[in-house]
Parts: sequence; structure tokens; C-alpha cells
Amino acid sequence: MEPRDNKILRHIGLYRITLRPVLERLYFAGRSSGNVLQRLRDDGYIAGAKLPGRVSYYRLSCKGVQHLQLPLSRATAFGAQALQTHLGILWFCCMGETRRFRTEGESLSKLFPGNAPKGEHCVEQGDRQRLYQVYVPGPDTPVRRIVRELRKRFHEARLDASVERWMDGRLYAFATLVDTDKRRKALRAALKSAPEGDQPLISHAYFRVEVVPGIRTIKDAFGNGPVKIGKSVAEGDPEKT
Repeated sequence: MEPRDNKILRHIGLYRITLRPVLERLYFAGRSSGNVLQRLRDDGYIAGAKLPGRVSYYRLSCKGVQHLQLPLSRATAFGAQALQTHLGILWFCCMGETRRFRTEGESLSKLFPGNAPKGEHCVEQGDRQRLYQVYVPGPDTPVRRIVRELRKRFHEARLDASVERWMDGRLYAFATLVDTDKRRKALRAALKSAPEGDQPLISHAYFRVEVVPGIRTIKDAFGNGPVKIGKSVAEGDPEKT
């Protein structure tokens, strides 16, 4: 197996799924990944499936999971919400202007020994490291329910003193990934007006709202010309990221 093949398999193991444009951006300098993907499928390491709009995605097979010594659950098919979450995190980490990395298990425990925060997380590495707790609501989840969930996550995170210190320094943040710009704008307005004590919720922590393709909108990202990069908006932080 080629070194790049192992990198691709580890990438899929971490993000659960991948897309051809993601692989071609990360590992092929924009060139086609078709032959390599076909070989990995023929050799039994990955399996392919379809999203709406006949967009293919790839996940590990049982052989691929065993090759990487990962839990066998990484080879099982996903429900709709899990697929929405994995797709959103993949795009958020790999297809934006800022590179991020999904963080879990041992890596997360090293940052917070003894009491790693719950939920899905991604780390952003730049001038300073920022850890995002990532929330990917369903496409029909009402905005008021999203805000209620974010408030709940904010209060749960603050229960741990080490997470609270990171949060106060804007190093622990909350990223919500939605599938349309209309929902982004609605959530942005709701976060600005959501009260928390005497101030809006966004004054207490860094909340980011970003548009990424969802199960319903993924075909639009592949519709015309180059694959589109999601628009991002940061709230509650003076920096432009």
C-alpha cells in the first residue's frame, strides 16, 4: 500500500466519510483521485454510497477499519443525522479558508486530562489554538431550539473549570453548522438577541455560525464550476477569523 493510501484511510477513519473534492484538495493537489479511490474500493478498504444529487461519499469498510485498528462501528452505515453531522464536520475542517482537524478520544483527553468535554470537537491551529465544540442541527430544527441547545451546551461546558478558562480566553468556542445562508442569518440574529443575564449569550463566549453543505444542499455545492467554499461568520469575538 502506498503512503498516500494510508493517509487517505486515516483521514476517512477520523472524519467517518469523505468526498472526492476533499481528497483532491488535501492529497492530490487538485488532480483527480478517481483511480486511487477505485483501487481502494477494489481492494476492499473503502465502500461508496450516494448522497442526493448523485454525489458519492466514501467510508471505511470492515477491512479498512481492521487495517487501521479502529472500532468496528466505524464501518457501519449512518443514519440521516449522523451523516449530516459527519458531512458538516468534514466540510468545516477541510474545505474552508482555515484548516481544522477533528479531535476526539486521546487527543481531546490530552487537552483536558481527566474530564474531556462531551460532544464533537475540532481544533483550529493558527496564531493560537482554538477548540470548537461543533453542533450540526438537522435542516428542519427550529432556530429557537438551536439557541436553546447552544445555551445548554454553554452552561454544561462552564461546569469544568479548565474548559471555562479556555472559554473565557476565547480558546474554547461553539461552532454551529447550518446548510443555508437564510438559516445562518436567522441564527445569527437570534444569538445576538438571546439574553443571558444582563447581556446577550454571545457576549459570554465565542459562537461561530457557518454555512456548510448538508444532505439536502450538497448537490448545490457541486452544481456549477469549482466546488464552493462555505461562508463563515464569527460572533462574540473581536477577531476576524
